[in-house]
Amino acid sequence: MRSLCAACLLTWIDLVSTAKTHFRQAPQSLAPATGPIREGADADQEVAELTKEVNDLKQLVGTLVKSTDVHLEPGTADARACSHLSGSNRSRAAMAAQGWQLSVSDTEFQPQWMKAWMGGPGVGTLRFKLHGAGRLSMRVGNKFVSADPRNLVTVRLNGIDIASYAQWEEEVLCLQFSDGDQLEIAEVMSIIYLADVQIICQDPDAHAQKLSHLFAAGRPCRGGQSVRLRTRCNCNTGEQQWTEAVVQEIMSENRAIIKYPSIRPNASHTTTVAEISAPDVHWQVPGANEAEQLMSTAGLLNPGEHLAPRCAAFEAKQRGNVGVAMLATPEFQSMYAKQIQSITCYARSQGYDLHVLNGAEFPVCKQANWFFKKHCMVAKLLELQTPGYSMAVIDSDVIAFVFERGLEYWLQRGGDLQFYERGMGPEVAAGNYIAKNKPWVRNWLMGWTSFDSRMPKGYSSADNGAIHVHLVETLQLEGAERCAQQYAQLTSKVENLHPYFAFINCTKTLLGPPRHWQMESPGEVLTIWPRFNFFVDDGVYVDFNGSSALGPIMHHGIKSAEGVGKYKLDLNKCARTTPLINGDDFGERMLLLAKSYPEFYPSGPECRGRQCAEKCMPDLSCPPLENNEEPAPKRRQRQLILAGDDSSAVRASSGMAVETAKVRSLPADYAGSFS
Repeated sequence: MRSLCAACLLTWIDLVSTAKTHFRQAPQSLAPATGPIREGADADQEVAELTKEVNDLKQLVGTLVKSTDVHLEPGTADARACSHLSGSNRSRAAMAAQGWQLSVSDTEFQPQWMKAWMGGPGVGTLRFKLHGAGRLSMRVGNKFVSADPRNLVTVRLNGIDIASYAQWEEEVLCLQFSDGDQLEIAEVMSIIYLADVQIICQDPDAHAQKLSHLFAAGRPCRGGQSVRLRTRCNCNTGEQQWTEAVVQEIMSENRAIIKYPSIRPNASHTTTVAEISAPDVHWQVPGANEAEQLMSTAGLLNPGEHLAPRCAAFEAKQRGNVGVAMLATPEFQSMYAKQIQSITCYARSQGYDLHVLNGAEFPVCKQANWFFKKHCMVAKLLELQTPGYSMAVIDSDVIAFVFERGLEYWLQRGGDLQFYERGMGPEVAAGNYIAKNKPWVRNWLMGWTSFDSRMPKGYSSADNGAIHVHLVETLQLEGAERCAQQYAQLTSKVENLHPYFAFINCTKTLLGPPRHWQMESPGEVLTIWPRFNFFVDDGVYVDFNGSSALGPIMHHGIKSAEGVGKYKLDLNKCARTTPLINGDDFGERMLLLAKSYPEFYPSGPECRGRQCAEKCMPDLSCPPLENNEEPAPKRRQRQLILAGDDSSAVRASSGMAVETAKVRSLPADYAGSFS
């Protein structure tokens, strides 16, 4: 029992007024869903309305002050929300009957506790959907003895990391919840320990319900906005705790990637990212925490209700024209029907165009080699689109497994033409890339197809070998002639790959680390992404796993029905049947992978750049270097060839007619970027 403090109430009213003023001053782009913030006379009217709301609030609170006591009592919410693990209920079947979902291979039950684990590197989870509103407390921890950094038990509420436990760590954890909240306890290389689960439900208070309309209305949130997330609550006082966060990437109106401080012990990184729903993200409002505590103490705020408005939605940026394209004969379309169906699901979920070509659409593409024909078809297909149209080009053995996340991360950060380094090899991959409908991009692709008649007698991996010569030649790197000669002299068959990889190493030495390359004219940029930091990579090297929050959204090299089955997709519903790995867990795996292959991933105490594995692999944020960033490549002094839109040099190499070109020297103030 606790009496209502009139002085505290007045303080709270002042805080509410401050919060209301703060809301009114929000930018117009973040106005409430009910309408934009008004100006002029309308703004005066809005002030009057807000003033009336605050006065009504004071009158209502004045009525409540007459009540001398407020208290919490167990309510009549769904019985499953108030159940707890005790006595004869200690069994897997009993937990399932209460509403728990157990995705573990092994369990152990005792009168006072239970343990659960998956075994090996797999992720084991206990999940529970909470009903009603109130407070949950439980003793939770990790009972596995291992110094492996992956040995962690993590508690999440609505996908947000709340607590994490290394070997032999445990505690009593308390959470405030509202109806529909999702509790998850996950383990990787560890054993979940769970005991004394107690849930106290609270009926919504009628007075608080009358107040809630003043605070519950959500407001849109935008990319880059500072927000806050609910974490644990104090087990003694019930005070809700919060963590500051930032909206990193908006996936849709309802989902966004949120970055917030990592709570993991001995984590290799200080922040974590997670895919979170809009209602679980709150605005940051000065004074809101103190005001909420006063209201909760007075019984004027229901569990799960907060002064700071929730994100009613995320302001998704207007997407430009985007499509996904692949080339496959009818035979291969049948062979890879499931893979293509996954791409269809992805394109539909993102509102992208889907182009499935069979090779007969553009008769002008007469290349004998199918792989070179593909790039000609892409160039011609691009030409039919609106200027600036972005196209993700993929092989037919690519599967989409993250339907929620679009290509915007790469479209906003990469150049007009984007490639990537193969995850576990020295090559720049050729089969999957992003191309914008710009004349220089189409010309570059046509120049690439000209290698159809330039392939050496020996094994050259068709377009995958050719792209390396085309890169060093069009980037005008010093030493390109030497690498081109090695390419021309390839005579060994596929059984002897040493000459081929010697040629690849020649080109990669010239190219150096992945970067954004400035091409012939300012604004023309070709990007090469670091391994596993592009939208697609080889699935076999990550055990066909991924995360909805970070990393590739598609995997290459999935050639069988068995391989498709590993992704647990219901393609008829365009949905996953099991959740993907949490972003933190996947990031830790990627860091361990990178450290195991130092020849492909720079790492260790001597690594100083932005692409060091320790800095960027845990959240797969390794960036391409800038055009002139050290170690700067050696490029020959060049001239800009300007003929309206087209480069005559590239067009000549592609066999296209060459128009008269105006030539001018590179501006003196621009020469440095090519040094």
